[in-house]
Amino acid sequence: MLTTLNANAIMVPGALDLRVIDKDPTDDKFFVAAVEGEANYIVTKEQAWKKLKMYRGIRIVSPSKFYEILQKLKKN
Repeated sequence: MLTTLNANAIMVPGALDLRVIDKDPTDDKFFVAAVEGEANYIVTKEQAWKKLKMYRGIRIVSPSKFYEILQKLKKN
């Protein structure tokens, strides 16, 4: 699994200065990575993140919701 992840990973510089999560600014780095990497989804169990639902066009979903999305894609 790690080999597959490495083969499909996108390295990003982490240069953006974003302020997204007021309660825990250390979480902003994940949003920076998602924006710079042009992610479609952020998958998280963090309730504060999920309340956003979307950030700069990136859907924020739970692991179970993301699994559902993958299953639907797999059928197509």
